[in-house]
Amino acid sequence: TTTTSSSLFAQNTWTVNKELDINFGVRSLMINRNLDNYANNGTGGGANYSASASYNKVLPSLAARYRFNENYQAYAAFSQNMRAPSNTVLTGWVSSVTYTNGIASRYTLNPNNSVVAETSSTYEGGLRYFGTYFDSSLALFSTNLNNRIATAYNPNTLTVTDYNVGTSQVNGIEFQVGSKPIKGWSGFVSGSLTNSTMQSNYTTQTTTGQTTTLATAGKVFPDTPKYMFGASGQYTYGPFLIGLNAKYTGMVYTTLVNDESLNPYTVVNLNAAYQFEPTSFLKTPTIKLN
Repeated sequence: TTTTSSSLFAQNTWTVNKELDINFGVRSLMINRNLDNYANNGTGGGANYSASASYNKVLPSLAARYRFNENYQAYAAFSQNMRAPSNTVLTGWVSSVTYTNGIASRYTLNPNNSVVAETSSTYEGGLRYFGTYFDSSLALFSTNLNNRIATAYNPNTLTVTDYNVGTSQVNGIEFQVGSKPIKGWSGFVSGSLTNSTMQSNYTTQTTTGQTTTLATAGKVFPDTPKYMFGASGQYTYGPFLIGLNAKYTGMVYTTLVNDESLNPYTVVNLNAAYQFEPTSFLKTPTIKLN
């Protein structure tokens, strides 16, 4: 598969006064994919064929920042985005293959034109603080998605498939606080609360060609944890450094109808390093332990 992505954009910043900046822009995004399938024993790949797909959209953006003083800022932003389906929508088109002397002499191509690009509009606003001892930010965000793309893996056929599951709404809040180094000590804390729900039921066809509707309206979009938190600390003393960080990821659903899930988990990492003096052969020789 060959993917060519190009964009044309224009943007400008209008400084209204020393407190207020307004940034506005527009971007034209173009994605073209070309696939040359060579006959293989994979599902739907038993003959040679070529396929292509193009995705284009004009994406505007607008942002404003207001400085109350040297410590406090408020901001608001609007932006649009596009996500193209993966190249797997161009694969697996071959069915009803007849072989003559080991070569596909007759087959049927079933183009997958049902998956379209996902588009979204995001609204965001928040506050930022820049202090002597720490910096922090607090943000609220809301994203409306159309033709949202979900991806499924079939362990029996070893294939990955994209689906459009309709409209979706993502709302949330996130914060982060990071300290400035004080006598070698520094730290960082972050967290987010996210609600990602599908707005419509998903209609599909079974392997026998029958139409069925999944009750996905109001369900949480898969692989989207509601809660995420992280914290890290670091201490440096001369050439020595040691750090500890932890990240908590809340429960996530793994299906569109929310009948299966993964439990919350926490990952903890420890790292240490010692940096030696530069030599004529080595600029910054360092030993690290993770």
